[in-house]
Amino acid sequence: MNLDWNKIGIVTKTDFDRLEEKVNQLIAMQEKNEKVVKKLNTDMKSSLKELHNKIDSIEEKSAASTKGYEHHMEEIDKTLKRFEEVVKLSLINNLFTDIQQEADSTKKTSRIKVKN
Repeated sequence: MNLDWNKIGIVTKTDFDRLEEKVNQLIAMQEKNEKVVKKLNTDMKSSLKELHNKIDSIEEKSAASTKGYEHHMEEIDKTLKRFEEVVKLSLINNLFTDIQQEADSTKKTSRIKVKN
């Protein structure tokens, strides 16, 4: 067997120790990154849950506000209808008063003509 000694590297204990240290550093970095990713995922889930709660709260308030608005609009409609009825009754009353005054005036005029 013909070996090319120029291509074969000799690994010393120092080289091995440096490689082992580098591997341990990489493992530690990966573990640290996993912890950071796990914390970010937890924070993100918490933030997302909080956001959903806020959205639900806003939707509930909006629904309550809309319901209150609709109630007020119904009350306004009822008040307007009552006002329209009062105005109509007032107009009818004024019309009858005018008719009564006209009738009274006609009676007086006819009495005056009869006396003359």
